[in-house]
Amino acid sequence: FASLCFPTIPGIHGGLFSTVEDREIGLVMLQAYNDWHIDEWVGAHPTRFLPLAQIPYWDPSLAAAEVRRMARKGCRAFNFCQNVSAMGFPSIHDRHWDPFFTAVCDEGGVLTVHLGTSGKAMFNSMDAPYSGYMAMVNIDMASFACDLIFSPVLQQFPHLRVAMSEGGIGWIPFFLE
Repeated sequence: FASLCFPTIPGIHGGLFSTVEDREIGLVMLQAYNDWHIDEWVGAHPTRFLPLAQIPYWDPSLAAAEVRRMARKGCRAFNFCQNVSAMGFPSIHDRHWDPFFTAVCDEGGVLTVHLGTSGKAMFNSMDAPYSGYMAMVNIDMASFACDLIFSPVLQQFPHLRVAMSEGGIGWIPFFLE
C-alpha cells in the first residue's frame, strides 16, 4: 500500500501558489514545492508514498508544462480543485483548461480532486457548527461529480482518469437516481 499525500500549507488543492501576485515567484514556489515533494518527501519512501504534483491554476499552458515536467520525474497524479471558479478561474465547462487536460491524458496521468476544495459549505446556515459541515461534506463530492459529468470535459477527453479522494460512496445511489 502507498499513500497519496495532499498538501497542507499550500492548501489541499495547492491553490496557495496561485494567489501570489507575482506569477513568476508563484511558479518558482510551486515548482520548488513539487520538486521537494517528489525528490525528498516521496523519494525518501518511494514504496510508501505516491507523488502528487500541484499546478499553476492561473495559466493552463503553464499547468500543462508542469504536468509534463513532473511526468518526467515519474509523477502521474495531478492535483485539481473541485470548483476552480470559486478560485476566480474559468470553470471546467470552459475550454480554458484544454491544454492542462490534454497534458494529463498524454502523460497517462490521473486528475486528483480532494473533498473540501469546492469553496463552499454544504449546509444552509453559515453559523452552523463545524460538525454540521462534516455531516454533509460527502455531498460536496457529488456536486463535483455532477459538474464534471455534465461538463464537456469527459466527452473531449475520454481517456481522462479522475480520482476523487475522501468523498465516500454513500452519495452514489442518490446521484445515479
